[in-house]
Amino acid sequence: MQPGDDPDASFTYFDIGGIDNRRNLIAETKIVLGKDAPSRARQAVRKGDILFSTVRTYLRNIARIEDDPTNPVASTGFTVIRLGPGVAGEFVFQQMLSERFMQPLHALQTGSSYPAVRDRDVFAQPIMLPPAAEQERIVEKLDAILPRISAGEAAAQRALAELKRYRAAVLHAAVTGELTREWRKTQPKPDEAGAAFLRLLLATRRARWEEAELARLTKSGKPPKDDKWKVRYPEPASPKSSAIENLPNGWIRVGWEQVGFSQNGRSFPSSAYTDTGVKLLRPGNLFADGSVQWTDKNTRCMPPRYEALYPDHVVRGNELVMNLTAQSLKDEFLGRVCLTSDSEHSLLNQRLARLTPVFGLQKFFLFLFKSRLFRQFVDELNSGSLIQHMFTSQLADFVFPLPPLAEQEEIIRQVDHRLTLADRFAASLETALARARAWRRSVLNIAVTGHFVQQNADDEPASVLLEKIRAAREHLAAQPKPKRGRGGRKQIMKAERRNLLEVLKESRVPMKPEDLFAAAGFDESTVEAFFSELKELVAKRKVREKRDPQERGFVRLEVRV
Repeated sequence: MQPGDDPDASFTYFDIGGIDNRRNLIAETKIVLGKDAPSRARQAVRKGDILFSTVRTYLRNIARIEDDPTNPVASTGFTVIRLGPGVAGEFVFQQMLSERFMQPLHALQTGSSYPAVRDRDVFAQPIMLPPAAEQERIVEKLDAILPRISAGEAAAQRALAELKRYRAAVLHAAVTGELTREWRKTQPKPDEAGAAFLRLLLATRRARWEEAELARLTKSGKPPKDDKWKVRYPEPASPKSSAIENLPNGWIRVGWEQVGFSQNGRSFPSSAYTDTGVKLLRPGNLFADGSVQWTDKNTRCMPPRYEALYPDHVVRGNELVMNLTAQSLKDEFLGRVCLTSDSEHSLLNQRLARLTPVFGLQKFFLFLFKSRLFRQFVDELNSGSLIQHMFTSQLADFVFPLPPLAEQEEIIRQVDHRLTLADRFAASLETALARARAWRRSVLNIAVTGHFVQQNADDEPASVLLEKIRAAREHLAAQPKPKRGRGGRKQIMKAERRNLLEVLKESRVPMKPEDLFAAAGFDESTVEAFFSELKELVAKRKVREKRDPQERGFVRLEVRV
């Protein structure tokens, strides 16, 4: 049944986004009604199917359906691999994760926005198929090795997650005064405390504004003749109520407008982009670690004349820039603040803002804007639905504690020391993860070379297995097609399934597997169940296989007396 057949029926929907591509398993499914099903929910799937995402194959969004969900359907973005009888699903699945299988597909991708391969490209990739018994030995050995690798990877991932929480805790302690609690005990009481500190801060802000405004008026050819122009100074608003309590000695509670200025970027025409010239600073240049980085993929330039036209939008070294637009809040991209390097020289594009503290150290404010205090502020903004936005005007509501300059310097020293150690540990964990992934790839590649487990001359040849699969498909293809009921919907005719041993006893003569398959009432959806039941009967020595050399290696099945 497809989602469109019954608008009120519920379906289990498998989407590419629900694949955990690190562990290659299905991490999430969605329950949808037929009337609400996505347009791509068109492929009926079942337990044991392998889902192979055809988009960006290098992401390895590949998983196997392990459970037996209700009315399962998959996105058309998957190639669905359903294996024939006698083929170990886990063996093929692990083989598809190997570089031997994946590398040729990477080269076959087409398209720029969504590079993808076709279903036929996936089906055309060769699969190594050993005898069924050898497949089982390979899977058994993989089951003994791969969980150990996975356990090491999981431990490294947990440690990296702990480091992320540690970094957040360090920044929070830094901007709330907890990190320098012991340091303050050794210091004399600050001269600029409380109200005096705030007066100094506001006086500095006004002086910076007057300096910039005088330069602007002079450059425009209208130098002031008196001081009347100074009355245009925009007094910053006092911060509104804040949950911040019990400030450390010497600290004050301020709002961003009291301590800094904000400037929005401007729109530069994409039609004027060049390969050389003045770099254009865009959201993609802002990295999660707080740095601004330039790569071949994220670098765009403007002709030099744009720098002359808009000198106020030139970004230089040791400046704070913020991203104002993002598609979601998940990766903390909205409101991400970075500090430019000493050699920075670029133009400030739209969707970014320059933040300029007039009293304090740039790096302390970088820690502040990366801390939990600011992230909570951003998360509470009502910034849109699909595309998230924030505005520099909203920063007026951001209230935070500000320490004296001497303590800002000590905070920077202590945070740098702790985060440097954390970065070194993280680098060693990433190296360990890379080794584990390389080991996994190596194990999978070896598993399909024929040298992974000991071979047994008594194993039924894989050619016989292929003939069985072919015969089973031909038999199913010859069966009557399902009748259609009202509206053209298929009415599936299910035969009553019978016990294989009982069917063989009634037959009194050996039967071919495909004849037993049909006589016992199995169909295409229960092929794996048929061979599993048959295998168990053979293992328990209740049924034996009688080979007939005149029929190309096929066997007949009979009750063991």
